[in-house]
Amino acid sequence: MKEICLNVAGGKRTDQILSFIGENQYCDVFCFQKVFNHGICTRPVFEGANMDLYSDIQNQLDKHTGFL
Repeated sequence: MKEICLNVAGGKRTDQILSFIGENQYCDVFCFQKVFNHGICTRPVFEGANMDLYSDIQNQLDKHTGFL
């Protein structure tokens, strides 16, 4: 079984994250940290974050089941 754990830092680099996921889509388990799901964040550390990253990841991993 293959597992990948990744801190996506709020999706500031969404294109690179989705590309990495696409290259590893046959992984059995993904664990992501700092993923936003239709959220709003005013913290400066997440300026430029992708607030819909969860949906983007779900679309990329259509054969996986996501849990929040």
